Amino acid sequence: MIQFNEEWKKLQYEIIYNKPQIDGPYPQVIVEKRELLLYAQVELGKAQSAYNLNNEKLYKLHFLLYSLFMYCYYK
Repeated sequence: MIQFNEEWKKLQYEIIYNKPQIDGPYPQVIVEKRELLLYAQVELGKAQSAYNLNNEKLYKLHFLLYSLFMYCYYK
């Protein structure tokens, strides 16, 4: 079973604390990576909601999407 609190902590770290120190607009590569974090955040929220509603199919779908976004982010 997924530990939602741990996954939220990972996202919080990446979004809030692990941001680049750049004056001015972010380069396109960084913008795309930050966008992946936003998508991951949405999918983790949907997975947690589906889990709380005991909807296993939706839970698996949204967790798979969350995992894919995080894989692409760390890649």
